Amino acid sequence: MASLWVTQTSNGLYVTAYRGEGSCLLAMDLDESLRTRDFVGFSIEVRYPGSQQFGFLKNLLNFEYGPGEEPPFSSKTSPFQTFRWVHVPTEIGSGEFTYRVSVALMDAQGNISHTMSLEVSIDLSPRTVPDFVNIAFTRAFASSQSYDRKFKAQGGRDILPPPAGAGCNELGWPVQQYEPMYAWLGFESRNTLLGFLSAYVSDAHVTLDVLAYDFAEPNIVGLLTNYGDRLRIIIDDSADHAGAATCESVAAAQLQQSAGVDHVKRMHFSGLQHNKIIIAKRDGQPFRVVSGSTNFSLRGTCIQANNLLDFNSEDVAKLYGELFEAYWTKPKNFRGSSMESAWHDVQDAAGIDYSFCFSPHADATLSLAPVAEAVASAQSSVLFAVAFLYNSSGLVRQAVDAAVQKPPLFTYGISDKKGNLTLAKPNGRRSIVYFAALGSAAPQPFQQEWAGGSGIAMHHKFVVCDFNTANPVLFTGSSNLSPSGEANN
Repeated sequence: MASLWVTQTSNGLYVTAYRGEGSCLLAMDLDESLRTRDFVGFSIEVRYPGSQQFGFLKNLLNFEYGPGEEPPFSSKTSPFQTFRWVHVPTEIGSGEFTYRVSVALMDAQGNISHTMSLEVSIDLSPRTVPDFVNIAFTRAFASSQSYDRKFKAQGGRDILPPPAGAGCNELGWPVQQYEPMYAWLGFESRNTLLGFLSAYVSDAHVTLDVLAYDFAEPNIVGLLTNYGDRLRIIIDDSADHAGAATCESVAAAQLQQSAGVDHVKRMHFSGLQHNKIIIAKRDGQPFRVVSGSTNFSLRGTCIQANNLLDFNSEDVAKLYGELFEAYWTKPKNFRGSSMESAWHDVQDAAGIDYSFCFSPHADATLSLAPVAEAVASAQSSVLFAVAFLYNSSGLVRQAVDAAVQKPPLFTYGISDKKGNLTLAKPNGRRSIVYFAALGSAAPQPFQQEWAGGSGIAMHHKFVVCDFNTANPVLFTGSSNLSPSGEANN
């Protein structure tokens, strides 16, 4: 496994690069004796794998320049006035990214110079645990200065079809026209998902089993159509998806034509069929599975902040294969079965433990209690991004509310909408971040940003406890971590 962080130090300058999924967190520090009055920040350059050239990262926050002068974006002359920065590369390839961090000084005339620099290299290859799992994320920067600069003039705010009421505009939408925007926004998650579906179309030995909630992404539906009768799929038919004109019903009819009527089922348990899962089987044996929070829709793959878990493990795929068979054959008997009444453990080659829990449950505390207990017993930190948490109740919500009241505990999180939820920041102030604030409230020199159409922008469901200790734990998936969802979906 590639190093999760790399540290370099020289002459009082310290730089650590932390590996992210499709990103790198750079942390800088400088000896107190070097923090003189002319110290104004850090200039950062990056060299991509295989390249011989460095390029400066950009910084929209600039020093005040004279009338008529275009403020430079380069961090060479607009250094980052912070001790950390997250770089999200335009693309992620195999090999090491090398960052050069330079200390920036400003003289009395406003000229920037650099006295010392330090290089640090880290592998950001898109595989979290080789030969086991990759965690991929959408970029989800539709509401960003970067997206507007890149795509606004090319129709970047027109990439979603207009609302169709009870009908479906998505499946007939000209997606190829907006492919550069979708690829940039969907980032590693979309690339992984479409790559998964494309990889086995021509392999007659591979069949797919699919569980879909929102089902309105033309590329996904088109690729699944190409599998013919090598596809079985269960599509949600809860109230929002049940009508004959909905995208889910239109897509189901298309797949009935290509795969056969007996290869397409609709159901919603007591509430929703809320899974977003694709299982690949070779000669009947599961060998790969993708799951996570990413719905199979244009919003899910491009606009929303989502994650995708790509397991290249026969043990994990077999577990999901058994889940699908239980749903497919006897969904009404699922509650009370061995599949839902226990956590299922798998271990990778490095000895890392993974546990899986599948709903709907006869007792929702089975899945929620371990999450709540981990939050309640956290010694160092609780990080979370949970859609609809503002509207949730139950064990996890109670544990999060209690955690943010514990000053020694570092808590940081995000929800998609305002509600009865506060967040304790490191300085002790209580706050929370909302995507809605990225529009009209954007301060100068930033421009008003596109909201990304109607609907929520933050759709993650994950909680991380004690990430910086010897015993970190991550909970994630498609669950909204609410009792009703665990019992009915």
